[in-house]
Amino acid sequence: MKATLLTFPRSTVEAWLAVLGLFCVHYLAFILSIVGIDGGVKFVQVLICLMAGLVSLRIKFDLFLNPVGFLMLMFFTYAAFNGYFLGDHDFPYAERKFMSIFYINIAEFVFLAFLLKDRITIVKSILFFELSLVPLLLFIFITPQFSGDRLTILSLNPIWFARLIGVLIILTINRLTSHFSYRNLRFGLWISLLVFTQYLTGSKGPMLATFFCSIILMTFKGVYKGVISKYFLYKSFAVLGLFFSGVLVYFFQFSSSEFLVSAYYRKEMVLSIFESNLVSAWGIGLGNFFYLGGYALNFYYPHNILLEVFIELGVVGFSLLSVLFVYFFYFHSPLQFRRKNNYVDDDYLLLWSLTTYFFLNSMFSGDLNDGNIFLFAFILISVRYFHVSK
Repeated sequence: MKATLLTFPRSTVEAWLAVLGLFCVHYLAFILSIVGIDGGVKFVQVLICLMAGLVSLRIKFDLFLNPVGFLMLMFFTYAAFNGYFLGDHDFPYAERKFMSIFYINIAEFVFLAFLLKDRITIVKSILFFELSLVPLLLFIFITPQFSGDRLTILSLNPIWFARLIGVLIILTINRLTSHFSYRNLRFGLWISLLVFTQYLTGSKGPMLATFFCSIILMTFKGVYKGVISKYFLYKSFAVLGLFFSGVLVYFFQFSSSEFLVSAYYRKEMVLSIFESNLVSAWGIGLGNFFYLGGYALNFYYPHNILLEVFIELGVVGFSLLSVLFVYFFYFHSPLQFRRKNNYVDDDYLLLWSLTTYFFLNSMFSGDLNDGNIFLFAFILISVRYFHVSK
């Protein structure tokens, strides 16, 4: 019988809806604007939410009871109230950031309450996420675009594009270290193409995060799974290290002026935070980083999520976010997963590595706007996978 939407396994439909609603926010808006539906992304996401409710009437509220989910809910609720009472609503960026907090706070919990309720659906969603990213690379050969000297497609922010390529690299390395056959060479060539494309975006943060997380993932596979021989592990480290180092050295050598300018701006913004007298328990208000003046008037955020929260949401917001990160990375580490389940599977190693990847990215670039939505989505998905039995 020919498969239809109704005959597909429910987990397959739920996984695709989760990908559309949670993961495609980075480029869905640009695709819609290209076809003439400018600003329609939120409307589409609301429709996806409604479809999620129709497809899956089962709701799990376990994330609200888990300490990580509760801390995240408390953090975003506090951020929303902070933005409402202290945010400068006459400043477009601050107002847009306030609205995005509502989206991150509500949409992620709604999607994860309706969808991704079991491990099978979570694994399918990651596979579909990978499949949804591959067509993006095809646009490189059709309509390559450059923002200055930085490669991008569909008018995407080059940093966002580089982050998505980093996801594909980590997913490919996960496959490479799980299968030993003649296909390894093809995986290696694919990784080389992805790394070179990421290099052309001119985004150093995603490249560094990709390199470190590639090493972390392979180390996990070697230590916890034992599926990788020491010879293969050392050889992989050497090849990846040489390749990434060569690309980074070449990149920094031939774009040293741009790199130095970027580093200088970041240093000045960090210094302005600690030299200001605006630090307080409640912060200066969500989206009000420009109050610091100087370079903050041009960049709007310090390109580090912890520093951003510290100055905008104050000691209270910084404490909530810091405890959230520490609790997740310690109590949901692969070591804790093995203690709980007496084994560590490839899927959880991949989820934890991807969460680490987006966390490292948040230290180099992006803000509390939807630029770092992937970080919080993968934290919740990893927690759900960690605690469900199947």
